[in-house]
Amino acid sequence: ALVAGIAGVFAQKAGLPGRALEFARQLMDGLPERSADAQPVERNVYMTALLDVEEFRIPLGPFGRDQSGQGGSIVPLGDGLLVVEPKGRLDYVSLQGSVQALDQRVPMNTEALVSWMDSTQSTIQLQFYRTLDSLIVPDGAGGQRLLVSHHRFNAENTCVEFVISEIGLGMEQGEPVFSTEGWRDAFVANGCVPVPPAVQMFSGHEAGGRMIQHRPGRILVAVGFMGFDGILMSPAAPQNPQIELGKIVEIDLATGRA
Repeated sequence: ALVAGIAGVFAQKAGLPGRALEFARQLMDGLPERSADAQPVERNVYMTALLDVEEFRIPLGPFGRDQSGQGGSIVPLGDGLLVVEPKGRLDYVSLQGSVQALDQRVPMNTEALVSWMDSTQSTIQLQFYRTLDSLIVPDGAGGQRLLVSHHRFNAENTCVEFVISEIGLGMEQGEPVFSTEGWRDAFVANGCVPVPPAVQMFSGHEAGGRMIQHRPGRILVAVGFMGFDGILMSPAAPQNPQIELGKIVEIDLATGRA
């Protein structure tokens, strides 16, 4: 329920360790002037043998059963931060400290998964069912698009897909604006992952999902093995060249081909 580890996310993902820390400190100091609906910022420092970790927390709001969990991501947008919550809700944290819940949600089909769990009395580790990473890339026409890697429940086959969804994104008057065309699949990995009781466990925390753009129109994504290592669960996905699980995959965003 909190934005945390902002500096670490930026340092690793965008190569901007100073920008993230400055953003958080400006929120703490109330610079620029904080808006009337600004959220409180909590600062903690953890001292270890090797380094001191500075953490800033900003409340996003309450979570229900189909909204909480691990995962999520943060990406810089304009003068603020675009936050992708674990179950796909999107927020924008402005430099003035306000948190705006946006009118888009990553298409994870979580409601269908929860309904299936309730109707069949099945249990999976719902906290591991989540969004994984986010990335903003140019769209080739002067605009931008938001990419989000995530899980998606396939109700027809009762399994979980590894998906990268995308949507057009812009800024108007300091606020994010999304394309009216909505979300589309940029990539769906082959090998839909079965869920218990068909398999021993749902290992969504081993899904990977990290994305980088390494050249125009193409990204690299780490697709996790989702527990299918050939020992705990079969098959051994990383050793099977026909399965995209357990691989680093290059994706052509124009065609979705890997």
